[in-house]
Amino acid sequence: MTRSLSSMSLLGWTRIAMLVGIAASYLFTNEGLTDNQREFIEIGMMLFAVNHVLYLVYPKRFAWMFTADLLLAFAFGVVIDPADHTYLLFYGIQSMTLMLYTSRRNFILWWWFGSVTVIWAAMVGIEYTQNPDFKLFGNLFNYGFFVFASLVGWLIRYYQDSRQQVAHLYEELKTYARQVEEMTVVRERNHIAREIHDTVGHKMTALLVQLQAGRKLLDRDPEQCQETLLRCEELARAALQEVRLSVRTLHVEEQTPSIVEALRRLLAEFSKMSAMEAALVVQGDVTGISHSWHPAIYRIVQEALTNAKRHGEAHAATVTLAGTAQEVSLTIQDDGIGTSDVQLGFGLLNIRERVMELGGTVQFASKAGSGFRIQVLFPLQQQVWRFGGTTA
Repeated sequence: MTRSLSSMSLLGWTRIAMLVGIAASYLFTNEGLTDNQREFIEIGMMLFAVNHVLYLVYPKRFAWMFTADLLLAFAFGVVIDPADHTYLLFYGIQSMTLMLYTSRRNFILWWWFGSVTVIWAAMVGIEYTQNPDFKLFGNLFNYGFFVFASLVGWLIRYYQDSRQQVAHLYEELKTYARQVEEMTVVRERNHIAREIHDTVGHKMTALLVQLQAGRKLLDRDPEQCQETLLRCEELARAALQEVRLSVRTLHVEEQTPSIVEALRRLLAEFSKMSAMEAALVVQGDVTGISHSWHPAIYRIVQEALTNAKRHGEAHAATVTLAGTAQEVSLTIQDDGIGTSDVQLGFGLLNIRERVMELGGTVQFASKAGSGFRIQVLFPLQQQVWRFGGTTA
């Protein structure tokens, strides 16, 4: 892969200026030039300039123009004075050009560098044996310029490639940032939807039960019906507040001294509002449960109780929280109608998602007439994420 000289105009024009300048130096540093040699130098300067324009017009023909420059540089070494190694300066400029405008630098470094070095060494050896006035320093200086120009070209190209890579990575980073932003928005929407379902759905279930009870008590016991309607009003007000908090994404999970106390209050409130018997059983040491897990455990139990009443028509439910040194288990068992075909609705999917976020596993089990059972395990020493099926 090559790039056009026009992509780096300053370097391109500096290059042609150096080529023409080196060619012109032959006119002032070599005494006794013949008319033919002077004409050759003038023609060579024009050919360098024309070839440079062709670089700009036909960038895909880089190899042809580069070869023409090499042949012209070699001709300077042959036509003017074979003992004068100034032509190596041309090779230095060409080497820098090659390093700048082609990406196959490893191959070029060995092939081009090796070829020029072998040719230079052979010509130096021949001249040393035939010319008693051989000037080693001048030859080394010209060869050193060739090496230096090659390194400069390589470094400039490396710098430009690095800038392009940084620009490319920056664009990728911007793309990833947009994707993360979009994913964050989607995640936040899902979170809000889940919060509304868990909180408002829980309270609306209790509200529905209270309204049904109030309708039955309307004629038989107006006083108790009035109390039921007051509870319905409280539930509706609480549900409205939950909606506002969730939509504003400012809802903060209630911080309680312990998960046991939070679950105890939840079961007491739910039992009072839904007329469903609820029991909390705590086994082992549950003080080691991470405080960051409390909201998830709380919502899982809340969703399970809501499903038990709304879908399972349960009259009683037992919540068992057990803790060991290796794991924390949470079991919710109700006495509802059950089902032989467990379908994961929005509520159960929310439970599974919450469990997976903590690296736990969840199982849903039910039989017709035998209630519904949710078994959750949270490993304390090891976390496992599984995907697919009805077991996470």
